Amino acid sequence: MGTLAPGDPPVTITVSAQVDPERTEPITNTAELTADDDTNPANNRGTDSVGVDEAANVGVRKAADPGSILQGAQATYTIEVFNEGPSVACALSGRDLRCAFGDLAPGAAGDRTVTVVVRGDEPGTTTNTARVATTTPGNRPDDVEASADLVVRPVPDLAVVTSAPATV
Repeated sequence: MGTLAPGDPPVTITVSAQVDPERTEPITNTAELTADDDTNPANNRGTDSVGVDEAANVGVRKAADPGSILQGAQATYTIEVFNEGPSVACALSGRDLRCAFGDLAPGAAGDRTVTVVVRGDEPGTTTNTARVATTTPGNRPDDVEASADLVVRPVPDLAVVTSAPATV
């Protein structure tokens, strides 16, 4: 650190650290200073603690495959959930699937697929929405919902008509 003479302004040292994403307990830091000619060594140590706030940023993506289908056929929805951190997303669950994804580490993703038979009383576009939630605080509400459109086409109504002369 160098020499600090009586009456000199204080010296500030800043320490930055990355916190383990699974850590939830406070972090305690202790600094200690020594000098050969210190007349009061009792004030050479300082300790400070800082709390660790959990914050997860989970999101969901959803896709339909194929994107266009005939009435009565099968379609597959893929739902992907992800956590952009910085903390572990605990008790992650999807409402569309009514299932639990468990805990998801920062930067991790998981997916589920659901195959459905499309009844489709009327042809047109149907929208299916997935939602994801976590018990870890800090989530942005705009990332917790995703939708996929599926175009339902009518089944062609074909008929075969044959004709032949009345007499051969």
